[in-house]
Amino acid sequence: MRKLRTGLIILAVLLIIAQLCLFDYKDLGSPQNIDNYLGITAMLCLIIAMIIDRNKKE
Repeated sequence: MRKLRTGLIILAVLLIIAQLCLFDYKDLGSPQNIDNYLGITAMLCLIIAMIIDRNKKE
């Protein structure tokens, strides 16, 4: 189970990097960037939840 959590954290970090690569830095308020903001926020929440859960289990 610990390997699964670590794998999910790594996957979330990779998805954040991919979202940052797709980001349109010329127009930060565009609808395309709102999707990227939501994706990054979701992945950060996932990472935080996995870290908290992993620390509670130990």
